[in-house]
Amino acid sequence: MKTAPFKAARGAANVLAHRSAEALEDLQSPALQGAPEARFWRALAEADQANTPGHHNDTLKEGGGFLTGYSPALQLRLGLLAAQAAVDAADDLTAERLMDMLKPLVQTGTEKARLTFIEGRFEEMTGATETALVKYREAEASTGRWERSRAGLARVELELKEKKITPAQALQDMERLRFAWRGDDFEYNLLKRLAELYFQEKDFGSGLRTLKQLAANFRETKDIEPIAAQMGDVFSKLFFDGEADKLPPFTAIALFEEFKELTPVGPKGDEMIRKLADRLAAVDLLDRASDLLRQQVRFRLQGEEKARVGFRNGILQMLNRNPQGAIDALAESGIRFEMGMIRNHYVG
Repeated sequence: MKTAPFKAARGAANVLAHRSAEALEDLQSPALQGAPEARFWRALAEADQANTPGHHNDTLKEGGGFLTGYSPALQLRLGLLAAQAAVDAADDLTAERLMDMLKPLVQTGTEKARLTFIEGRFEEMTGATETALVKYREAEASTGRWERSRAGLARVELELKEKKITPAQALQDMERLRFAWRGDDFEYNLLKRLAELYFQEKDFGSGLRTLKQLAANFRETKDIEPIAAQMGDVFSKLFFDGEADKLPPFTAIALFEEFKELTPVGPKGDEMIRKLADRLAAVDLLDRASDLLRQQVRFRLQGEEKARVGFRNGILQMLNRNPQGAIDALAESGIRFEMGMIRNHYVG
């Protein structure tokens, strides 16, 4: 079961099923390294994986001669992959030759939509924007889910690039595409692009929620550390660099509470919390400001810093005319204080 012919057959089957990673496991076998046909299938798998667009275009050109040796149905399947790879590589001559070869082979509406989508990509690559949009809309109206989703995203991106739609309109269309195709690199890249547009439009909550969903959906298949780092950077921009000061106070505190797990440990995180508490106190949201400082005292701080923030919380409670709250805050902070002084302040 580990012979070269078996690996080649299983690798080819996985290429046709768009299981590129599994295909490459077989097609990269040392036993197949010297076989030109296996090299062609390997290039198809790598092109389908879209990790190195254009890198294997020469192999696809050379391997195009293998297509005539296959059945018409297989010629179409492989030819579509090869044509897509040629467009990705901006090789207009190879792409045009392959598309011309494929047209007589198309039988079903889905096959026509796939070819139409590739033609749209070709037209966009060569600068024929309006023709590309026509092609994308045609493919988008098909019954094939793969074709509808890819053509829809390509159409939205091109309309946005040409300023035919606003970022807000692009977001509406892209949100609908979240349900058009689930899984694989399409959903991963779509969610990343959605988050990027949300941040561009200053909708930080939607952007962070989108990245959080992306990390949850692809935890087992992707390296999510860059996504987590991006979420942390956005959170820092909001609550350390001051971007949250431009938001309504209730929006800012709600955003902080929803994503407070992104608060970094150490002095930077403590400073974020104090800045937000100051902002809330400045608009008389004293209870909310006090809650933030109380959480710091209880769970984040030690020693002198704990005493300092606890005293600060006590002051907020006094400003809020809550003497018992001030006493409790000072007690939690570890400060030894004459509690009667606080009571006398309010009695007097």
